[in-house]
Amino acid sequence: MADERPAPELDALRARIDALDRELLALLNRRAAVAQQVGALKRREGSAVFRPERETQVIEGLKEANTGPLADDSVAPIWREIMSACRALEAPTRVAYLGPAGTFSEQA
Repeated sequence: MADERPAPELDALRARIDALDRELLALLNRRAAVAQQVGALKRREGSAVFRPERETQVIEGLKEANTGPLADDSVAPIWREIMSACRALEAPTRVAYLGPAGTFSEQA
């Protein structure tokens, strides 16, 4: 039966990944805070929260800057998800429904 304890090298690599994950989380939260500021400015100016051309521009710029080993096809969906989460912070979610109260149409 093989020893189930990971090699010390594996433990060290996992510790590095854990540290990087915490750094990424801190950076993502900093990005989210800036996105909230962007949302406040857009509300004051009456601008649209979602601007697909801006998101395309960001992703294309990241693809150009990407030196790997992550493939561009991996970078794009990661950033789409990050931008989606940040966009959700820019404006509260609004739900509209049609129908009188009590007819369950308000349970959107």
